[in-house]
Amino acid sequence: MKIFLSNDIPNHAIVQHTLQLIALNKKEKFIQVQNIEHADLSIGIESKNTIQLSSKFFELLQQKTTQHQLHLNTHGRITTPDTQKTDYLSTIFYYVNCVQEYHTSSSDHYGRFNYADSIQKHLGITHTNFVQQLIDEFCNTTPQLNILAQRTRPSKLFLTHDIDYIYKAKNEDGMFALKNKRWLTIFKLLFNHYIGTPDWLNIDRIIAIEKKHGFNSTFFWLTIRDELNSDYNIQSDIIQKQLKLIQASANSIGLHKAIGNTTFESEIKQLPQPIVANRYHFLKFTVNDFQQMQSAGIQLDTSLGFAEEIGFRNSYGLPFMPFDLNQNKTSDLIEVPLNLMDRTLFNSGKSLSEQKETVFNWLNANRFNSIITIDWHNNFFSSLSYNGYQNLYEEILQHAKENNIDCCSPNELIEEFGK
Repeated sequence: MKIFLSNDIPNHAIVQHTLQLIALNKKEKFIQVQNIEHADLSIGIESKNTIQLSSKFFELLQQKTTQHQLHLNTHGRITTPDTQKTDYLSTIFYYVNCVQEYHTSSSDHYGRFNYADSIQKHLGITHTNFVQQLIDEFCNTTPQLNILAQRTRPSKLFLTHDIDYIYKAKNEDGMFALKNKRWLTIFKLLFNHYIGTPDWLNIDRIIAIEKKHGFNSTFFWLTIRDELNSDYNIQSDIIQKQLKLIQASANSIGLHKAIGNTTFESEIKQLPQPIVANRYHFLKFTVNDFQQMQSAGIQLDTSLGFAEEIGFRNSYGLPFMPFDLNQNKTSDLIEVPLNLMDRTLFNSGKSLSEQKETVFNWLNANRFNSIITIDWHNNFFSSLSYNGYQNLYEEILQHAKENNIDCCSPNELIEEFGK
């Protein structure tokens, strides 16, 4: 497909980035040509082009104005000023790259973008792969691209585990046992804690559960031990043994970037090499962090998720190479959005059966065009404080297996989407 970009486009890099994302989504190849006579379609601000862009979108970006109230109409779309038709390319770019999170003072107590202020919350589309709908609609309504509209890909799982705490089993599970007068359990928790085998040191059990279903996963480790981060010493013999177990079982190790002033480089050095993947602790991540991750050699990040709600923080189901508005270029790393986290379900206030219904409704709605990224912490495999969550996790894996949903590793995602 040959495409001509008009000289009246204020920022060609943004349009090129969006076209590449659509091409990868539809497994198509777009070639930019310099002469409109040689093009299958043309893109520009003027209405004479096959695809018309919104001049207002680029003007607002130039002014560093990014609030969704100023960019999007009541249906969550950017439109052309004269015809009020959907500018699909700009709308897709806006959502995928979390433009609403740039130049904003909206943040929660962790310094994360505030879910309550998001367009996803405002429109009630957090569970919806809205960008995929826009891409399909764009192809459907553009005659030259109509053949691409029906192309889909089966979804895959990306299984991950954040290892925040090992030794707090004594406190959390101990308090649960105390409230329920389970005296023998308290003795067992204390015994295991003090002989160096705390109950949340369960990496072997997690690996065995996943192996039973034919899946592998990635374990993200904190290298900083303090009140804001982990309760374990990454260099201790007991933790080093867990890291070797993960490597020997063909699973992956990633960095769980700590809260604080330590650098990526200093933390990465404390883990077995090479480290290609990262997730920020507490999802304390902003769109301004892409540059420092890239500089440290991180090739894949999976921090882009709302802590308050499952679904899509950027309304898109597939990994992507983020466009860095500060640098005005596409980043060299890929972002694999986080979709489903145990703590989010636990904090929802719903019963476990209601949570299960929510999860499987969402999984069934996203059987295509998504990398379903799941974060299940090691402590949620506890049969005390978090009773029932191991069973829910196993049911998710069984559901995936029965529906022929494959599992992927960080390196496989980098290979497919790092283009």
